[in-house]
Amino acid sequence: MTKFNLQSFAFAAVVLFAVLVNFSGRENTKETISAAEISDTNLTANIAVISDIDPTPPIFKVLPNVKAVTAYAKELFGSQVFFEKNIHQQWPVASLTKLMTAAVALEKIGINQEVVASENAVATEGIAGGLLVGRSYPVRELINVLMGVSSNDAAVALAESYGVKRFVATMNSRAGNIGMLDTVFADPTGLTSLNQSNVLDLEKLVKHVFNNYPEILTASRQPDVKIAGQVFKNINAFAGRPDFLGGKTGFIDEASGNLISLFNVGGQPVLIIVLGSDDRFGDTRKIYDHITGS
Repeated sequence: MTKFNLQSFAFAAVVLFAVLVNFSGRENTKETISAAEISDTNLTANIAVISDIDPTPPIFKVLPNVKAVTAYAKELFGSQVFFEKNIHQQWPVASLTKLMTAAVALEKIGINQEVVASENAVATEGIAGGLLVGRSYPVRELINVLMGVSSNDAAVALAESYGVKRFVATMNSRAGNIGMLDTVFADPTGLTSLNQSNVLDLEKLVKHVFNNYPEILTASRQPDVKIAGQVFKNINAFAGRPDFLGGKTGFIDEASGNLISLFNVGGQPVLIIVLGSDDRFGDTRKIYDHITGS
């Protein structure tokens, strides 16, 4: 081999080695950047990935920023969960208790029966419902004010007609029967913070009411509720909306604002629950808009 050929071969070898080193360096740099991106949790904070079994790229949605301590949104009879926050958190349910009160009243007393309002019932905290001592009221109308204006008087009157202790015991028994294993009811009104549950158990309660006592939800969604010739405006801001299927408000100081709402979304009932919020309707609207893309 001539001196010229040896020099050419040596030069080519040096060039090839330099190219290989440069290529290797680029690959290592690329892998390092990818690892950094994957490990940066800030990039995915507050982001929901919504993707079916589909080769197309997933859609990223920013989750709503809600004030509630605990919140949950899900298809009532499907598997799609739209939003969740602290879903196992126990919380005072306040007047959400009245959903179970209404269910037990319909089961044990009957919608066509009459109940007399006692002095004790009328003296219960709050004046919503305008009940009068000694007057007899149809259970149907008591359910109206129980759900529409959250009447504590109506709750106590219904419980007294069956026996308060037995009534509350039945509330807890039914809770156990439908799988509400992290729930306890202490009274029919929800006035005490001892009435405790979580959003997953409350979902089971809503299903129970939806399947067995739809008249409760019907009463809860009317813009106005009637009892003994009196008409009261529903305190639920969603009452009267065409897509609102029903729900229940709740508030005591220890709980702040609670709200259960059921909406018709694309022909399916969708449940939204917020607990411990100082803007329960605003939080619910944010979650609803997140679900519907409004």
